[in-house]
Parts: sequence; structure tokens; C-alpha cells
Amino acid sequence: MNFRDIAKSTTKIAIAPLVNDPVIAATINETVDLLFNVIPTGKKDDILTVISDRLAFLEKNHIDLKELEKDEVFQSVLYTSIPILMRAHQKEKLEAVFNSITNVPLTNIAENYRFIFLNLIDKYNEWHLRILKALGEPELYLDLPLEGNPLAYLESNFILLNEKNRVYTLRNFCLDITDVTRERFLLLLFPELRKDKVFFRIILNDLINDQLINEGLLKSVPTHHLIHPCTTEFGKSFIESIQDPNTIIDSIK
Repeated sequence: MNFRDIAKSTTKIAIAPLVNDPVIAATINETVDLLFNVIPTGKKDDILTVISDRLAFLEKNHIDLKELEKDEVFQSVLYTSIPILMRAHQKEKLEAVFNSITNVPLTNIAENYRFIFLNLIDKYNEWHLRILKALGEPELYLDLPLEGNPLAYLESNFILLNEKNRVYTLRNFCLDITDVTRERFLLLLFPELRKDKVFFRIILNDLINDQLINEGLLKSVPTHHLIHPCTTEFGKSFIESIQDPNTIIDSIK
């Protein structure tokens, strides 16, 4: 049996460990078959191919697939993820769901948190995930060029080294400016969000209301604090659950 077959069979038995009645178990398998049959062929193939690749990745990194078939948390996460994958099309959302599946045997995250995180991914769009990562892992953005001269957007009177054609990054921006709100930092990092401040505020409010970011830390802070996360512990766990599995493997080697 190849990894693609394993992916489908693993999905079919996703909640079988919880069912003792063989008739009910058979019905579940038929339901999953039907579920896959209603997915457009291209979408179904994409989902199975990625799950297959992720299983191969786990096996390559010494995760026993036979044990995963017995792991109720992994099976439940996988089964819960399929409808989300069916509904999603944005790259960041799809990647977050696939990472959530892959990271079950690689991370020590509370079982109930995993299902909350999947529900959040389902209701979020790509901008929720981008902004959460920027606030949770700002060090990743230190050397990315900021569009144009950020001072023009800040409309500030700060005295800067206003060199001609200077390319600003978060790193040198923090050296030049005394303080700024994280909201303005986000709008510098993602200039496309400046066109719709209502949308931007909705995203932030969702992340605050879902206890992922600390509202107080969005206020004006010394710029050198921008390199520190402003996520809650819950938010950190969310980011861990959806991070690149290769990063996790590298950290434990």
C-alpha cells in the first residue's frame, strides 16, 4: 500500500477507534467514501496527495504510521480537518490545516486546544494568520524591506537619517524611530491593508476576542519592543500548532 492509499484509509478509520459496532464502523467508512466522492476530483487528489506526502514525511522522521492509526487524537484531528480542507482555497489556510495534522505527533499541545485551533482556522481568512504570525514571530520580519519611506505613512515629525533612496527594514526602522504602535507597524509591513481600515480592525478584534493577542501590547511602545511577540500563551500554542513541521524537526535534532 502506498502513502496515498494510507492517506485515504487513515481518513476512513479516523473515528473507528471510538466505534465498537462493526455496522456503524462500516457506515462511517461509506460516509467518508461518499464525502470524498462529492469533492471535485482535482481537489480530492490535491488533499490526498498532500496528506500522503505528510505521512511520508512523518515516517521519514521516525514516526510509526501504525501507531498513528491507533492515536485517537491524530485520527480525530485528521477527520475534523477534511471538511475544512474541502471548504478552503487560500494557500495559508490550507497550509495551516495540513501543518495542524502533521504536527500532532511532533508537538505537545493540549488535545482540546487542537480542535479549537482548527475551528479558528476554519473561520479565519489568510490575513488573520499573516497578522498573528507577524505579531507572534516579529523576528522573522526584521530584514524585510518596508515599502517606500515609512515616514511618509507615519506622518510624524521624528528626526531621521533621511538618506536619499534609503531602503527601510524593520531593523533599521527601529533604530531611527523612538516609538510606534504595533497597529501602525502592521500597516507598514502589509501596506495593502491601509486601503481598508475597517477590515484591518475586524481582523485585530477577532484575534483579540479569541485570546490570541494581547490588546494592551498593541499600544504605542518603544520601537525596540516591536521585535518582541505580543501574543498570549494561547496564541503561541496556536502558532506552534500550525508552524512548518520542518522547523519543529530541526529544533529537536
